[in-house]
Amino acid sequence: MRARVPGSSANLGPGFDTLGVALALYTEVSVEPADALALTVTGEGADLSADAQHLAVQVVRSVLGHDRVTMTVTSEIPVSRGLGSSAALAVAAAAAAGLHDTMELIALVARLEGHGDNAAASVLGGLVTASVQEEDVSAHSLVLDPDLRFVAIVPDRRLPTAEAREVLAVLVRLDDAVFNLGRLGALIAGLADHRFLRPSAGRDRLHQQQRTPLFPES
Repeated sequence: MRARVPGSSANLGPGFDTLGVALALYTEVSVEPADALALTVTGEGADLSADAQHLAVQVVRSVLGHDRVTMTVTSEIPVSRGLGSSAALAVAAAAAAGLHDTMELIALVARLEGHGDNAAASVLGGLVTASVQEEDVSAHSLVLDPDLRFVAIVPDRRLPTAEAREVLAVLVRLDDAVFNLGRLGALIAGLADHRFLRPSAGRDRLHQQQRTPLFPES
């Protein structure tokens, strides 16, 4: 079986861990029964180890209960650049292994890969809101203005998610949370109708300023 899914951009502005959008960059995974594991990776991510620890293999093993398969992964999504490459890979691998229920897909990918918002965008397409807290999984499509266009600026170096999360506070101030909630509503309204989109809707106090020192070019 073969599955092709889009990458994504998540943590949109004030929508940290909740708001994502699918992008026209794709990962394709094929899975066929075999006597032993055989994995071939081409395109983006081909420099990573193609062995039993590969994320695609872990996902297939979770779905099928074994990894006696022949797998082919082809991706055009740059790795560790904030474009949802790992979530797209996990979704494609799970779908190619036979898992097609929307919420089960998102829940599995969130558990194995950690990005429920990216997973929801790859599964549902378009603009999505998602909440994944242990067994509580919620994901919904939102209205996205068809006149909007997205441009990805891809840097030469990677920034691993684990490193980016280490600088974030465990607890946040009430006024910072309220600040983000107010702008989140404005951002969703602007993405639904570009006439209402304002630069201030993208402001954030939970993650952007904290991560800037890791990537000053941003």
